[in-house]
Amino acid sequence: MDINNLKRVPPGSSREVEIEDSGRCALLVIDVQEYCSVPGVGYHKGVSRSEKQYFFDRVESVMVPNIERLLKAARKSEAEVIFTVIESLTKDGRDSSLDYKLSGPLLVPKGSRMGKVLERIEPSEDDIIIPKTSCSVFQSTNLDYVLRNLDIKFLVVVGQLTNQCVESAVRDAADLGYLVTVVEDACAANEQSIHEGSLVNMSSFARVKSTSEIVGELEREKVPSLSEENFVKLSSTRNTGEIECSTGNQNSIIKESDLINGVLFGLKLAGVKYLRHIMCDNSSQIRGKALKISTSNVQGFKRGVGIVEAVMGLPLCGDVLCEESTTDLNHMLTLVPDLSSLTPVPYSTTNVNVYGYLCKKGGRISDFCPRGFLKRMITAASDLNLGVAMGVEIEFQLMNGGSYLDDTTWASISALDNLDSFLNELDSTLEKQGVEVLQIHAESAPGQFEVVLGHSKDLMKIADNILTTRQTIRALATKNNFQVEFTSKPS
Repeated sequence: MDINNLKRVPPGSSREVEIEDSGRCALLVIDVQEYCSVPGVGYHKGVSRSEKQYFFDRVESVMVPNIERLLKAARKSEAEVIFTVIESLTKDGRDSSLDYKLSGPLLVPKGSRMGKVLERIEPSEDDIIIPKTSCSVFQSTNLDYVLRNLDIKFLVVVGQLTNQCVESAVRDAADLGYLVTVVEDACAANEQSIHEGSLVNMSSFARVKSTSEIVGELEREKVPSLSEENFVKLSSTRNTGEIECSTGNQNSIIKESDLINGVLFGLKLAGVKYLRHIMCDNSSQIRGKALKISTSNVQGFKRGVGIVEAVMGLPLCGDVLCEESTTDLNHMLTLVPDLSSLTPVPYSTTNVNVYGYLCKKGGRISDFCPRGFLKRMITAASDLNLGVAMGVEIEFQLMNGGSYLDDTTWASISALDNLDSFLNELDSTLEKQGVEVLQIHAESAPGQFEVVLGHSKDLMKIADNILTTRQTIRALATKNNFQVEFTSKPS
C-alpha cells in the first residue's frame, strides 16, 4: 500500500472544532427514560431515593434541566434530535445482547411504558427515537446509517450512564468518523468520581463541554433569515429555500429568493440605488459598505459583503492593527444582512441602511460580531426566564470652526432655543427612521446635548437604533457645517 495515497488529516487539525453548521449536527440523548431514571421502578425497583441520593439528584436537578436547554437550542437551530431508549424488539427480550441479559438483566419489553422518555424532555413529533439492546447504541441499531443519511458531521452526546452507555457511544462515534462533543453537565453516573473519571477517558475521543457552551455554539451559528424576523410574517420550509408567507387569512408558498427580489425591486422603484451594509466594530466605530441594488444579483445580496477580520482589532486612533491582536489581515468575514433591520435614510434618499451579522465561512456568526454577542445574551436571558428592557441616552458635543456651539449649563432652555432648528430636524429625521425620541436636553459640558430614546424589550432593535441615531446626528451636523463628538459626561 502506498501511504502517499492515504487521506491525511491537515496539519494543525484538532478535535476541538465548534459546531459550524447546525444542519449537520445531531443531539443524541441516551437512555433518559422511565426505566433508568426514576426511584422505585424499572431498573431501580426496590431502590429508594436515599440509597442512590447522588444519582437521582443529579438526574433531576442537573442532567434533565440541561437537556431541556439543549433540546430547545437544537430545535431552534434545526439540528437533528435523536433519542435512544433501552427497549427490546420482543416481549421477552430474547433479542437483547448477552451483556444486557447478564446485567440485571436490563430488560424493557417491546411497547412497555418503561421505554418512554421522561416527560420533561419528551420527544417532539419529528424527533427520532431508536430502541437499543446493547451498551453502545451503535452496536444494536442502525444509528450510523441514519446519521449518514442525515449528513451529520457533529454529534453532541448526553444522557446516562456517563461511564457506560454514553462513553461506549462516544468511543464508537469517534471511530466511525464523527466530531463528537460530550456535554458534561447533561450526563449522569452513579457517583461523581465515576462521572469525572469517564469524562477524562472521553476527552481522548471527544470535546467535553458545558451546556452553556453548546447552547452558545448552536445559537450563534445561525444567521437570522427573513423567516425569523418581523420584516414580514414568514415561516421557512426546512432545506427547500421556500417560505410560507401569511397575510391575513391567506397562506402561500414562495421562494425566499423571489421575496428578496421583490424587496430589491421595490427599493429601486423608490429611487434607492445602494443598500448600505452597516456594522459596529469592537471599538464602537460604525463601518459599512454600499452594495449597488441589482435584482439580478439576489444570491450576492444574501451572501452580504466582505469585511476583513482585522477590522475588529483596530484601535480608535486609525486603521492600524494593534500589536497584540490575534486577528488576521488575510482572513475575510462576511457581513450578512438582516432584512428586518432595513432603515430608510431621509438625509440621503438614494440609500437605505441594513444592519447585519459578521459571519465565518459556512454562515456561523463570528465571535467578533457584537450583534451576534447581543443575540446570544438575549437567548441566555430567555433561557433563565429573565425579562430585560433597555433605554438609551446618547450624548454628543457640537462645534463650529473648533468652538463649541453652546456654553450654557446643564438643562439650559437657552441651549434648546439656540439650536432649535437642528434639534427639531434631528427629531423628525429619527422619527422617519422608526426611532422614538423621548427627551432632548443640554448636558454639562460646552455644546453637549443628550438624546434619550424610548425603552423597549426588543434589545436588538434598540441596539440598531443607537447606530441609526449616531449616524443621523453626524450626517445632520455635517449638513449644517457643524462638527460633532460623541462624548460622555465630564468627570
